[in-house]
Amino acid sequence: MYKEYFEGKKAIFFDLDGTVIDSLPLWERAYTKVAESLGNGDVNLTPIHTGSTTSEIWKILLGDYDFEYKIPIPDLVTQTKKEYLNALNEYPLEVMEGFWSLIHDLKEKLKLKVVLISNSDRDIVNKILEKLNLNDIFDFTICGDEVKNRKPNPEIYNVAASKMGLNYTDVLVFEDSISGVTSSTKAHMDTIVILGEVISPNMYPKSVLTFLSNFEPLIGNLELTYEQHIKKAAEDPEIAEYTNPD
Repeated sequence: MYKEYFEGKKAIFFDLDGTVIDSLPLWERAYTKVAESLGNGDVNLTPIHTGSTTSEIWKILLGDYDFEYKIPIPDLVTQTKKEYLNALNEYPLEVMEGFWSLIHDLKEKLKLKVVLISNSDRDIVNKILEKLNLNDIFDFTICGDEVKNRKPNPEIYNVAASKMGLNYTDVLVFEDSISGVTSSTKAHMDTIVILGEVISPNMYPKSVLTFLSNFEPLIGNLELTYEQHIKKAAEDPEIAEYTNPD
């Protein structure tokens, strides 16, 4: 099954937040801290799951809640970013299950390039790469503040492919958010979703190849055909994946 996804590819593009790392708890803490400073820390942070920008999320929150203090959105973005960087310093952060093994298989077995595509600003991304010893893993990285239009616009994916000398058909993408998947599929790139618990598969574009809870189902299976995968899955009850609904 997975062999078909990787055949003919030259590079694998990874989103960062929610895909390579489970950073949602840190972002929730950052938004909550800022909301508390505005007089209301009890806010619904579901918009974070969609992959919207910090500015867009604050527009939603300001529309939904009557905060005691009024602060311009650019200032709220700056405060949120500061709180997130503080959380990075104070709390543990780990890569998604199976990530390191997958990187090994991609680089050593399939000889593919790996690229990081993040909507976050460069200073945040660099901090995460340093914290998790990821600096030497990716062949190229590009961040949201390095393009004119962030996800869901496809620009960041198109620019990355151009910088790497790739066509869209050369690329397989791993994303998690609706915004990110919209970006990669608008760039006409094959996309696999790392699916969280909040967003339904039905909310994603129908062109998504498949849904996985993490990277573990891929380990040791990148060169298996669909028939070989089904046989192995029948013999191993721990192999779990979501399939794209009709």
